[in-house]
Amino acid sequence: MAGPDLGNPCYALEMDAALGRHDEYIDIRDPKVFATWQKTPGLRCLVCQHPVTVYHSSAKNPFVRHGKGFGATGDRAAKTSARETFLHFRLKHWVCAELKALGSKDAQVETRLEARTPDVFGHLHGRGFAVEVQWSGLDHSVAQARTRDLLAAGADEVLWLTRPCTWAERLPVLGIISFNPDGDDYTAHTGFLTYRPRLGLRPAHMSVRDFLRDWTAGDRLAWAYVDHKKGGWATVTDWQHHTKAQAEEIAAKKRQLAAALTERDELRAKFETACNSLRTTADKLTRQTTAVEQALTYRKQLESKITSQNAELHRADQDIKTAEQERSAAQQKIADLTDQLAWQAARLNLRAAATITLTVLCLALGLAVLLT
Repeated sequence: MAGPDLGNPCYALEMDAALGRHDEYIDIRDPKVFATWQKTPGLRCLVCQHPVTVYHSSAKNPFVRHGKGFGATGDRAAKTSARETFLHFRLKHWVCAELKALGSKDAQVETRLEARTPDVFGHLHGRGFAVEVQWSGLDHSVAQARTRDLLAAGADEVLWLTRPCTWAERLPVLGIISFNPDGDDYTAHTGFLTYRPRLGLRPAHMSVRDFLRDWTAGDRLAWAYVDHKKGGWATVTDWQHHTKAQAEEIAAKKRQLAAALTERDELRAKFETACNSLRTTADKLTRQTTAVEQALTYRKQLESKITSQNAELHRADQDIKTAEQERSAAQQKIADLTDQLAWQAARLNLRAAATITLTVLCLALGLAVLLT
């Protein structure tokens, strides 16, 4: 236990706990305790360890205060800081008192442990228990390193009692609801888990006094990870329920996995069959596409040939029309020639008849001449 702080003034006021003659923790809110120390000197401040005496405030609340010459009066900020410091120290000494009540013979506040000084350290049942009381914010990596150092320095178990709870699920921590409880016990609101059927381990409120009792027993509580990110304190029985439920869940998952693998294999076989069918269909479509392309090419060739033949037919039709026109012209010419021939034949016939007639006449004349 550190000696009185003679270098710095103590601004702590309205303190409801103090140290006794033998460094024991004294909670003067108990009327019997208050009455005892009202008549007995020897109380000391938890913060500076200078003498304090009990008194009732104007509201009849029990407190202790510094004797003349030991306390100091400061501004509001100094008083607020002093109040926080007192509440911090009160929890440290309360924990130390609880460890002593559980049977620790060497529990002390801020005792040196090699390179580290835990807030509280003591032995029970042959094991070293270190408790860190954290009021202000602290980075997780720093708390993790301090925990590791305490374990390396001889602490078998480490417990954090914290006001900030940003890393309460990653270290052996209890998050304290209030550093200024109404009663003589503190309550943790995070860091402790209880098992609930079908829900698993869930956060639950926990008496810090009951926790310390079970924690130091050695076989009642354990800290472990609930999953790959979050951990917490729970009773060994609850951990057994949790691990059993997890084992059953794992077994169910294995069965689901086996069924899923079987279904996957069946689907894979169906998929392969479908792929083979698709490949066959694709080959068939390729052949059909080739045949269609060939048919289209042949059709284009036929269309080209038909176009060419149509052109030839058109030319032939034109030639026929021209030939018909020429034939009509020839027929007309023949008709004209026939008419001309007929006319000429008629003329020839007339000339022949005339000639015959003249010949006959000449013969007749000649005969007549001869006869005369």
